[in-house]
Amino acid sequence: MKSKKIVSTFPLLFRCMALAGITLLSACSDSSTDAGYADDDRAGTPPDYSADGDMDITDDPLDWNPANDGWRKGRLFVELKIEQEGSKVEHKVHQGLSGPETTQIDWTYSLVANADQAVWIRPDLDKLIPDMDPEYGRGSWETEPYMPLNDDSELVVQGDVKVNLFFDSQAPDASDYVRTKREVSAEGKVTGLTIKALQPSLFGQGYELSAEWEPSLNVRDITTLTDRKGGNQVLDESGSFNEPIKLRLYPSLNPDGINDYPLASSDDPEEIKAGMKKFEQEIWQSLQQLSDAPILGEGRTGLITEQSKDSLTLTYEYDGDKQMPYWPSLETLAAKPDKKNTMLVRVQLQVD
Repeated sequence: MKSKKIVSTFPLLFRCMALAGITLLSACSDSSTDAGYADDDRAGTPPDYSADGDMDITDDPLDWNPANDGWRKGRLFVELKIEQEGSKVEHKVHQGLSGPETTQIDWTYSLVANADQAVWIRPDLDKLIPDMDPEYGRGSWETEPYMPLNDDSELVVQGDVKVNLFFDSQAPDASDYVRTKREVSAEGKVTGLTIKALQPSLFGQGYELSAEWEPSLNVRDITTLTDRKGGNQVLDESGSFNEPIKLRLYPSLNPDGINDYPLASSDDPEEIKAGMKKFEQEIWQSLQQLSDAPILGEGRTGLITEQSKDSLTLTYEYDGDKQMPYWPSLETLAAKPDKKNTMLVRVQLQVD
């Protein structure tokens, strides 16, 4: 469990080395949706130094009772739902051939997962940014509004994943196989969920979220090849499929740059402060291009924040034609998910 009691100061040399070692992001990389932090869990995020906690740093952190500083018991709920469906039929007639070439593709992908956890919740969720002490730089605001209730409080996830795919291609005049048929059926569970970051965003109004779900599927994958003499060759590529779903969700971006939050300690040299601001501004510029690129799953904007003193809800919804198939195959790329292509992500903190 995170300690909210220990003040960890970062030597200037460490901050300089960390800043110098950061790899700048390319706005047009192989996967433009990867714009953003190279590691979105932002490892090494300092503890919460906000005035909300009003903590005595000389006390033993193991003796700290969050309730004494206004933290409330509550629940963290996380929901993910993805629905995709594609279909394609082609019928080509070529003069002089013995028959038409036909192709039929139908496929569906469905994932529904829910998770919850017992947590401590910050004294006032209505505040996006707690009262800040510039002395601690970004550590004064770059913190999560919750923490596990105790060492045994885990984020428990339950979810189901299903995939069905049918592919049938017939080419009567082909020199090798006149028919190729592939049938895929897969079922499994969502076995894990990691919230890597849930914190105020530099790039827009509200929170940003970085999370990773872990689906695990058993796959039956059979391809039948029919040659010109009517003989069949069967290929069995059944097995397991475990590809994580990673999402980095940001609010709608500010039109004129990053928010004016502390990026360095108040006593840091000006060149350190300027370097951090330049780096974050470059990330903001990279994120501007997300709306023009195919959505491969990770970086997205449009996360909506709703908050009150006792409740915080983050919602992302997608329904469009840019979200790429979550089942990776040539067939799903050929038959785009134009029948259905939706995603819902909802995260909620609720005081008991």
